[in-house]
Amino acid sequence: MKVALTPLALALTLATAGTVAAQSAYLWEELGSGDGLTVSYNPLSVQHENGMVTFLEKVSYATPAVLPDGQQVGYYTVKMTIDCAAKTYAHADYTAYTPAGVVVPGVADSTPAGMNAMSPGGVPDDFRVKFCK
Repeated sequence: MKVALTPLALALTLATAGTVAAQSAYLWEELGSGDGLTVSYNPLSVQHENGMVTFLEKVSYATPAVLPDGQQVGYYTVKMTIDCAAKTYAHADYTAYTPAGVVVPGVADSTPAGMNAMSPGGVPDDFRVKFCK
């Protein structure tokens, strides 16, 4: 059975596809770059609650990192939580990706579990300055 799209349905389908493409272009806002890394965050993911800010961070490598097993990591994402008053941060949901965007299984976050102290001028502190006002 072949389904024909009405002109309205076709227009909505094309508009939705265009919106998704447009959103993906703006999904990440760059915080900064240096030392072969670009650090970005998803502005749509930023949430403030009770002195804490949570957001999705992305770290991209200019040259893919090569793991001991030979797999390449092009970037990773991690959910970051910052306690603004305590100047501490935590990571959750760390996911590594190949340069083509495929999940690399078995790659662990190097940040210790729980809340961690921030170093002045480090990436977590840069996010604290940006989001904790």
